[in-house]
This record gives sequence, structure tokens and C-alpha cells, in this order.
Amino acid sequence: MNIRITTAASLLRILWPAFELRDGGVFLEGTHTGQLGDFATLTEAEAFYNYTHMTDAFVHRMRYVHDESLDGERPDPDDPEHVLSWEVVRQIGMMWLQKLRLDFPHDRFRVYVTRYDEPIVRFHKVREHEPFWLDDPPVDKADPDYIVFDTVNFNATSA
Repeated sequence: MNIRITTAASLLRILWPAFELRDGGVFLEGTHTGQLGDFATLTEAEAFYNYTHMTDAFVHRMRYVHDESLDGERPDPDDPEHVLSWEVVRQIGMMWLQKLRLDFPHDRFRVYVTRYDEPIVRFHKVREHEPFWLDDPPVDKADPDYIVFDTVNFNATSA
């Protein structure tokens, strides 16, 4: 495979992102965060701003279907590219987790990989006295809608 160096650099920003400390939080480098005081907790603010939609990051030809619960369109979960994007985003989630571990070895983070409407990866730092953005998923669900990676144990739990 031959890709342009500019394409490789763009891929690295998605796969192995740079993080920055700002206003007490950890954010994807260059992310505009607006007013952090609009959130009840810093964890909420980080989870809100620190995400990537895979359908925005990569060119795709996924079919879309109407979803009543969203009152809008979303990728068809049976579309082969959607299935493949779920595999890709799970790998990206693990990469973000490892990068956070390397950059902030004394801090705990949770990385969430979800596919409720489309594959998304997001993260937040874990803080004492602040709730997680999303609870651990039930362990008895066969088809996962989301996976939680946590630096405390380097394992994933899925729903």
C-alpha cells in the first residue's frame, strides 16, 4: 500500500492523537472546548468534547436508514462498511487507551467505543467524586452496543 505522507500524518492524528492539559482537563489537542463551566463536571465536559465520529473521519459508502428514536438517519447496522467500521473503531479505542496510558501514566482514563447511531470513540479522565460518563455495560448482552476500556485494568467490557 502506498499513501501520501500527508495522509499518513492525518491518520496518525486519528489513530494516535495528541492530548493537551487545559483548564484542569485532558483534551484532544486543538479541540475548541467553549465554556467548561456549562457542564456539571469536568468529566462531562471531557466526554462531550473528546470524541471522533468514524463516519466523519473516513470516507465511506454506508447505506443510511431512518431511525425513529433519533428522528433522523443513521448508518444501516447491517451494511458491511458499518460492520467493518465497528471493528476499526474498537481498535482505535484500544490505541487511544494506550496513548493515554503513555502520556499520563499516573492518571486513570476510560475510553468508550459506541455504535448506537454510528461508531464513535471518546474518552475522559476518571476523577474521584465524579461519575463515569457511561456505566459499565451489562455482561450478559451478546451483541455489544458499546465497549468500555479502562486504564485501571487495561481490559474491555462490552454490552
